[in-house]
Amino acid sequence: MLTDLSALNGQAFQPDTYDVVIAGAGPAGITLARKLSAGGKRVALLEGGGLSYTQESQDVYSLSEQSNEFTRMYFASTRLRFFGGTSNHWAGRCSPMRELDFTERSSAYKESGWPVSLAEIQPYLAEARDILDVSTPEEFPITPGTVPMAKGFEPDVAIISAPTRFGTKYLDEVQNNSNIDLFINANLVDIRLTDDLTATAAYRVRNYAGDEYDFTGQDYILALGAIENARLMLASNSQLSDGVGNAEGMVGACYMDHYNITMGEFVANYSAWGDANRMSYFTTRQFSEANDIGSSNVTIKYGSPIKTYGNFAGVKKFLATQSCRMGMEGAMQKLFPFHCSDTGLITTLTEQEPSRSNRVVLTEETDALGLPKAKVEWSLTDFDQRTIREIAKEMAVQMTEAGLGRVQLPEFITDESLEIPFYGHAHHLGTTRMAQDAIDGVVNTDCKVFGNDNLYVAGSSIFPRGGGHNPTMPLVQFALRLSDHLLAVDESPAILNPS
Repeated sequence: MLTDLSALNGQAFQPDTYDVVIAGAGPAGITLARKLSAGGKRVALLEGGGLSYTQESQDVYSLSEQSNEFTRMYFASTRLRFFGGTSNHWAGRCSPMRELDFTERSSAYKESGWPVSLAEIQPYLAEARDILDVSTPEEFPITPGTVPMAKGFEPDVAIISAPTRFGTKYLDEVQNNSNIDLFINANLVDIRLTDDLTATAAYRVRNYAGDEYDFTGQDYILALGAIENARLMLASNSQLSDGVGNAEGMVGACYMDHYNITMGEFVANYSAWGDANRMSYFTTRQFSEANDIGSSNVTIKYGSPIKTYGNFAGVKKFLATQSCRMGMEGAMQKLFPFHCSDTGLITTLTEQEPSRSNRVVLTEETDALGLPKAKVEWSLTDFDQRTIREIAKEMAVQMTEAGLGRVQLPEFITDESLEIPFYGHAHHLGTTRMAQDAIDGVVNTDCKVFGNDNLYVAGSSIFPRGGGHNPTMPLVQFALRLSDHLLAVDESPAILNPS
């Protein structure tokens, strides 16, 4: 059933009591609702936006003016706030987690890693692939034509989804599911606790007119994304002054992304490339461990066509065409740097160090719902800079030895006194990280918030490390795993009353 809270126009409305109340209807939230309802649970699925994009909803994502211009623009353009979440502009790349992602590396990382093993999420890989429409081929393929390298890098593997738009694919199923009640324009504004502060008693939800409703259930899940999961936990501070689940100050800490950096340019030796114009690699375990650096996907490409998907595809195509026209390159390059087809690029999806200095914090500014706006503190650590430079230099060596081309590294790679310019891959990670105890994280191995008996978190905010892989498929795996946990738990106690 679908209910639009904004259409109630102040009418009295008392939500039912549910087995599970989920805030957030992106890939994690929709996956949880489908799996839990199939197991017989009655689910309330709360979406802060509507069924399609509205500026009113999107503005709730706006960061504080205290954030620098780069972070405000970046987080405004890399999140979508309507049914289906950010899958509505997902590029579709699915790559598997590796054993190295789960290996404790105290010499490299100050913070703890995954407290679970790869073997614990592998049983959910096939189901996640089916959800994301990448069930075939059975093996994850390498990029065709990728030339082996002597050391440091191995061919990377990935499958590209259509991509799956969760809002489009699953809307009819969710609306017609008798065990799921979908509420749109239903903004979570407060996590209400029991009198003894040990459990969640209700989600307080507000529509855009300011009408409030309490949704109650046996269990509660936050699936709002890495920025919003942290913001809502911190902002729910009327009963606990530091926010929910934040006794050790870890909510919002260790924000991560994957660095998107152009590590170099090259002139291709075309005879070595065959029919390929793109090759994709992954740092080997031996290379990462020997150099105490993070993992990374590295892509080398030349003459690549402009991507035909994404919100800016048309703009990209126009600028690319104009940039390479005679007489236009000077002015265009100043405004929009663009590499013409005879220049090859070395680009990367690089793991970021989990650091408590990178975090989501609240400010005194408020949004239209009255919630404090977030500020994201995000910068390169010394570890990150070493990772980027070591990978770039080794890739230049290996490309030369493989005869793939002549490489020119940028000055920020060769001169350590220079600042490394960076961008992200729209992979918002960390902020409610999984750990063995509250000193190191926010949720336990079952994704349950430390110190709260029935509040869980889903999505990539639980990742204690980013690895060198895209996060969508793994976060779906973890959502399926959480569903199984909740279906297996005895939920006989009575529903708790909100304070």
